[in-house]
Order: sequence, then C-alpha cells, then structure tokens
Amino acid sequence: MTHTVALRRSLIVAVLVAIAAAVWFATRPDPVAVLVAAVEPGRVETTVANTRAGSVSACRRAKLAPPLGGRIEKLAVREGDRVKTGQILLELWNDDLVARELVATESLHTASARVREVCALADIAIRAAARARQLRDKGFVSEESVDRANNEATAKRAACDSTRAQVAEADARLSASRADTTRTLLRAPFDGIVAEVNGEVGEFLTPSPPGIPTLPAIDLIDDSCLYVTAPIDEVDGARLKVGMAGRITLDAYRGKHFAGHVRRIAPYVLAVEKQARTVEVEVEFDHPSEVRKLLVGYSADVEIIVQARDDVLRMPTRALLPGNRVLRLGADGVLEARTIETGLTNWEYTEVTAGLARGDRGGHLARAGRRPSRRGRGCGARGCAAPRGKPRGQMIGLRAIERVFHVGEEEVHALRGIDLDIAQGAYLSIMGPSGSGKSTLLNIIGLLDRPNAGRYALDGRDVTDLSDDEQARVRRDKIGFVFQFFHLVPRLSAEQNIALPMILAGIDPATRRQRLDRLLADYGLEDRAKHRPDQLSGGQCQRVAIARAMVMQPTVILADEPTGNLDRHTGREVMAVLEGVHRAGGTVAVVTHDPEIGARAQRCLRMVDGEIVGDESA
Repeated sequence: MTHTVALRRSLIVAVLVAIAAAVWFATRPDPVAVLVAAVEPGRVETTVANTRAGSVSACRRAKLAPPLGGRIEKLAVREGDRVKTGQILLELWNDDLVARELVATESLHTASARVREVCALADIAIRAAARARQLRDKGFVSEESVDRANNEATAKRAACDSTRAQVAEADARLSASRADTTRTLLRAPFDGIVAEVNGEVGEFLTPSPPGIPTLPAIDLIDDSCLYVTAPIDEVDGARLKVGMAGRITLDAYRGKHFAGHVRRIAPYVLAVEKQARTVEVEVEFDHPSEVRKLLVGYSADVEIIVQARDDVLRMPTRALLPGNRVLRLGADGVLEARTIETGLTNWEYTEVTAGLARGDRGGHLARAGRRPSRRGRGCGARGCAAPRGKPRGQMIGLRAIERVFHVGEEEVHALRGIDLDIAQGAYLSIMGPSGSGKSTLLNIIGLLDRPNAGRYALDGRDVTDLSDDEQARVRRDKIGFVFQFFHLVPRLSAEQNIALPMILAGIDPATRRQRLDRLLADYGLEDRAKHRPDQLSGGQCQRVAIARAMVMQPTVILADEPTGNLDRHTGREVMAVLEGVHRAGGTVAVVTHDPEIGARAQRCLRMVDGEIVGDESA
C-alpha cells in the first residue's frame, strides 16, 4: 500500500514537471538574434558625402529673354524641342522696326546711286581740267579758263567725297535699324534642349527691372554635358581636391552607382540660415553614356573617396561598439567583448589594425524580420545572446492613409493609400526625393498631422479620431522627435531644454533630476549642461535634442533628417546615439536622403509621389 502511494506521488510529480516544462518551452522568450560577420581582407575607404541633397546640373544653361519688351508674334519652339545654335526661338511684334529698316535700306540705295552720279561728274571735271591745261600750254586757251576748269574739278571731287560720306551714314543707319529689329528676335546661343517656355503668342514680355528678376522667356539647356553639384560640409570640404574619384547615386536609378570625379570646388563657403556652412562641389560623370535620359534637376548624392586601402582586414562598422569594442564569437558560441584598434572607416566597413585576426567573427544585434534558429547556442551562422523580454508585437499600423493639401484650387496628394506596419523595437529608414511624402508620413506617425482618410493604430490603440488634447497626451508619453534644425529654446541651457518636457508634464523635481543626470551622462553632455544652444556645436545641439526626445521615455523615436545639418563625423556620432536607442528596445524611424544612413536601418522604405514603392529588409 505504501509502495503504491509513493509510486502514485512520483507519477503526479513527474506529470507536473512535464507540464511545467511544456509551459516554459511554449512561452519562453525568443533569443535575441545576433548577426555574425568574419574579419576578412578587403577594401576600406574614407569618404565624404553631401550634407543635403545635390542635383544634376548642365555645364551650360541659359535663361533667355529678348532685351526689348513687346508682344509675342511668333513662338518657334515648344518645351522639349532640340535647337541648333542661331536658330530663332521667339519673335516679338516688330512691323514698325522692319518698316524703318526698309526705309534705311532704300536710303542707302539712293545714296549709293547719288555717289555714282556725282563721282562720275567729278571724273569728267577732272579730265576737262587736264585738257584745259594742255591747251593752255599750246596757247589755245587763257589762264582764266584753266582756273575755272580746275575749280570745277575740285568742287566736283568734294561733292563726290560728300556723297560717299552720306552712303556711310545711310549704311550706319541701316545697321542701327537692323540691330533694333534683331533685338526683337531671340536666337539659341548654343545647341541644346528647350526646358521651359514662359509665354504664348499674343502675350506681352516685359524686361526685368534692375534688381527684380522675372521668369525667362526660354530656358535652354545644353544636356550634352552634365554634372552633379552637391553641398559638402565645410569641415569635410577642406579635405577635397579637384580630380578625386567619387560615386554618384541618383534616385531615378535606384541601386546603381556611377563613377565620377571632382571637377570643381567652390572658392567660397555658403552660409545659409539655420543650416551648416557648406562648400559647393561639382562632380562630373566619368562615363556619361552610362546614364541615359538624365534630366537636369534630378536629385543626386555624391560620395567622394578621400583615402582608400586595399586588402586590409575589415569588419562591418555596425558591429563596432562605443570605445572601439566588438563582440567576438568564440568557438563555444559565446560572445566576448574585446577592444580593437581601427584605421580607416566608413558607414559600411572599418579597418581593423589590431585586436582581431583574419577569420575571427564579430557579432551585433540582428535586424528585425530575421528569426534565429534554435539549433544550439551558436544558432547556426548567427550567435544568440541570452533571452530577453517578450516577443515583439506591432507598434505602428497604418491603413489606407491619404493626405491631401489644397494649394489654391489645386489638390496636392502628399500620401496615397499608405499601408504600413512597424514592429515594436524596429529600426526603419524612409527615403525618397524631395516632395515624395517622407516628412508628411513622419508627421502623421508622430500625430503632428491628421490624415484625410485611413486609420492609424499606435501601440494597439486607434488614435485616428482622438481629440487634439488626447493626441497631444499620447504624443507626449509615447513619441519623441528629433529634427534637422534641433528646435532648441535659445534662452535655455542644455539641461533646461532637456528638462522642459518633464516640467510641462508635471513630473516631480526629484524624478526630473534623476532622469536629467542620467541622460547628460549617457550623451556626454555633463560638461555642457549649463551652456546655451549658441555655445554648443551642431553635434552637441543634436545630442541635446535627442536627450530631450528621450526624457519622457517614449516608445517611438522619429527623426527627420537628423544628420542633415551636421558634418560627416558628427553625423556618425548622432546616428550611433539613435542606434543605441534602438538597441535598448526603442522603435526608431529616420527620414533621410543619405543612402548610407538609410542602409544602416533594418528596414528601408522608398517613397515616390506619396506612395511606398520599395520596402527592403535586411
């Protein structure tokens, strides 16, 4: 009996243990995936890229207009027409000038005929005077007759000279009339293509008053010679030289790079209000024939190679942690921290000069959308860190989002039927040319704008129809913003700017001080806490802006061109801070025109004309 009871208890315990094990196995959190890359030899470049979007320009471009005002009588070209040098493009009404030219022409003919008549009489008079002198010498005529003949010849010759001068005057008058008529004609100064025509037959053209530019009548482009002009930060501009090799990327040719070289560096620095000081750099295509149907005005980016080394040990830059530390994957599948020495670096690869050997494998957190294998500690080709947290769910859900702006009587569709899901903890970049809807989409996600149609769910809650006050509370508690131009309060110090959202939210002073001290330390701002924005560098201002965005401990960080106002080095520091937010579990969405920054995200959306035309995941 005792044996039966003991056996029964053992079975019950075994069943309970099995049930507990099954429950644990079914509900255990997924391990955090780690991407592993081997340290291998290859090429590493130090490059400089534009801070804001560049554009395709023509070597020659003329905005043409006739020097006279008047009514358009003939319009010989249309937009898109190809023209030759000297071809008439436009003609103003000039009947009065043509009539004057005709009068001048007839006057010239009359003067020429008069010259022939008078000069012929002068020749006759000269010959008559010569005969009179011969007759005088023979005693047939008097001296008085010779004097009369000589005087008449002299007078006739003077009249001939006078009429020749009248011909020159008539010719000059005709040239002036033709010049007046020519001023009503607009001719092509070079071979090219008509980009724009401003005016129609019957309309009046008015010359620009001094200092007040008006639209050109004809915009003519020589598209046989094209290049890219791009703004480079003044800090990077000092490292550039004419002739340096570079790569050109165009939104119109996604995924392609075109070889080029620096053809010109502007001898001055542009100082645009609220933007970084930049140097305009022109990069010419090495093989223009590779780029077909390239249009002037296309948005473009350049990457200029300052220094490069081949066959050096390199590792992915994303695997490099602050302090030049990496996670090295050992033979037992365990990641260990190691400090290394680095050389050249860019967004993609970093040269390893010491600390790792060829074949060593370094790891970093995997991008979303890739689930790790559970085949042991090494997880196949990927290492796995310790399990952490619960499985991630959906943070942002957009359905059929439409946004229409009214400009006068015209409707501008900024967003067209956007469907988008963003997972909790995702790292997303949004790219596209100017006017594609990137910032509008970010504003709707950040509850700064409302869609005209569609539904928006944030962290499982439909926020589409919330009142302005309710949306403001959601925005305050769940969303942090980072802008290109910082938007710091000029009169407040760095720590006061960071603390401002907590003050507005009514957080108690002790909690405010605790959060403030932690953020100042995390972002390296402890020695700048009392400085105002005008006493900080651009990178420090952006770190203050990020700290302010993080102070309310939001679940979503939205960054609109966070590096657009910074030099390349400072931009990398700022992106490292944002990626640290992502590694800590935050959901990060970045709008950028920089393809290197876009490529760092785990997911990249490409937008054109208010639509998502590409959705790439690593």
